[in-house]
Amino acid sequence: VLIQAAEALLELHSKKHSISNRRPYFCGMKKLQFTDLVLFENDQVVVVNKPPMLSSLDERFADAPSLLRMAKAYNDDLRLCHRLDKETSGCLILAKDDETYRFVSMEFE
Repeated sequence: VLIQAAEALLELHSKKHSISNRRPYFCGMKKLQFTDLVLFENDQVVVVNKPPMLSSLDERFADAPSLLRMAKAYNDDLRLCHRLDKETSGCLILAKDDETYRFVSMEFE
């Protein structure tokens, strides 16, 4: 699973994709959709490109957007395996089942 995710990330970088050529969280008046962030997906994981200024987890204010909330709307079974600071952009792995969640989470410890 991690090898497939790494291969997807290498492919992304080889195409010279970056945050600068992706849509910001709000593109005009259109809200960014979770599917716009997906880099890789299989039966166990979804790898997303988290833009800066989007929280990984819910914040104290219920109306503030978060990647986890967007992910749960996409698939209620998704679990965030690790976090990035709100200001940080980068790849996040979300697991689709408990076994994958435990495995990937342990790899980040």
